[in-house]
Amino acid sequence: MTKTSPIWVVLIVLSLGVSAGCTPFWKGREMRERIDELESEQKQLKREYQREKEELEEMVESARTDVDELSSVLEQARRLLKRNNADLGAELQSVRQTIQKLRGQIGETQFKVSQLQRELDLFKEDVDRRFAEGGGGLPDKPDELFEFGRSKLSEGKLRAARRAFEQFLRKYGDEDRADEAQFSLAETYFRGENWANAVMEYRKVTESHPKSPKRPEATYKIGVGFMKLGKCEQSKPFFETVVADYPRSKVVSKARDQLRRLERGACS
Repeated sequence: MTKTSPIWVVLIVLSLGVSAGCTPFWKGREMRERIDELESEQKQLKREYQREKEELEEMVESARTDVDELSSVLEQARRLLKRNNADLGAELQSVRQTIQKLRGQIGETQFKVSQLQRELDLFKEDVDRRFAEGGGGLPDKPDELFEFGRSKLSEGKLRAARRAFEQFLRKYGDEDRADEAQFSLAETYFRGENWANAVMEYRKVTESHPKSPKRPEATYKIGVGFMKLGKCEQSKPFFETVVADYPRSKVVSKARDQLRRLERGACS
């Protein structure tokens, strides 16, 4: 193979470059510079993209933190609201109990006022009768006075029986029969359907004579008196007391019947 002279190689390269339309040397240099500029701009864009990406990630993380904090605040608010509702419910229950207690006190005061009014009426009747008859008309001895009252009660003469038992209690209130006299006095009101005064007199049996054999029946009839007055909720504890404390008394079955009636919503 024949060796080619270096000069001819240069001429051939130049000839090929000119014939193929190649860019001159100085044009290639400008292109290289432009490529370098584009690469520099690309690197700058990448750096800006990376920075914006990092800022966006920070914002997202901050948003997550804010959401978590907001959720915590909302949960605390729910708990506080729930606790406040519970406190409010307890306060309302306390207010209801206070109102119920006040109603009971008002009812008892009304009973006492009614009793005082009735005693005043009886006093006036007794004074009028004494002026008309010119004397008391009642036995003086305790046995005779007590039997007189029982006799009038059995005859249905309630006013005369009431006067006898009231006088017995005034004069002989310390005797063993005081509880029975008090119960019989309450009976005069109960049989006359004077429910308020009957309740007041039966309560004197239960409060002043706790060991009296008349106490179970007096407790039962207090409940009946409240029912007759339309105070059903106030009557229930007395029937329950009879059932719980006096299961062998003669009125326990009646007390159970009354409780069943109250459970059905009946009250009269």
